[in-house]
Amino acid sequence: LVYISSGGSERFFMECCKGMLSKPVYILTRGTGNSLAAAMESLAYLQQNGGSGEILQGSLDEIGGRIRLLLRISTAFSRMQHMRVGAMGAPSDWLIASGYNASAYREKLGIEMVDIPLTRILEEYEAARYEENEWVRAIALKRFDPQEKEKALRLYGALQRICEKDALDAFTLRCFDLIGAIHTTGCVALSIMN
Repeated sequence: LVYISSGGSERFFMECCKGMLSKPVYILTRGTGNSLAAAMESLAYLQQNGGSGEILQGSLDEIGGRIRLLLRISTAFSRMQHMRVGAMGAPSDWLIASGYNASAYREKLGIEMVDIPLTRILEEYEAARYEENEWVRAIALKRFDPQEKEKALRLYGALQRICEKDALDAFTLRCFDLIGAIHTTGCVALSIMN
């Protein structure tokens, strides 16, 4: 975030931003003293040199709202750096554009993708263990078929153990194959994990 107070500051902007062309630069204007003209020239410089940016101008509420949003986005990107995301099972066969490029995730977002075969989930499911917690107790009190509740909770336990063993921060799950393999869905397990 760069504040341009007046015209004639473009050269200072250029010097200041030489090493920042790989990231968006947000240019805050004052609204008077040719600040907007200098900001427009500075933004053009960024764009001509492969950078990107945005001019922030308007009421204090508008600018404040935009800066708060940008801060939330920046915080989210920072949190994603070095995340490990498990892909538990490949995308379903009918999904024709839902694959992922692990190197792009790593390069652009800093996320490491971890492929986890569905067979591993089934192996963990066979262990038939799950952590007792408030969500498990709440499900136990529901008046559903006890066998169905047990299958759903065993799947929860399997997913939880995989996340812990592989140090996953998040994961995706190929759910529909579970119906045929263990006769339950991932819905309850995913709800507890969320």
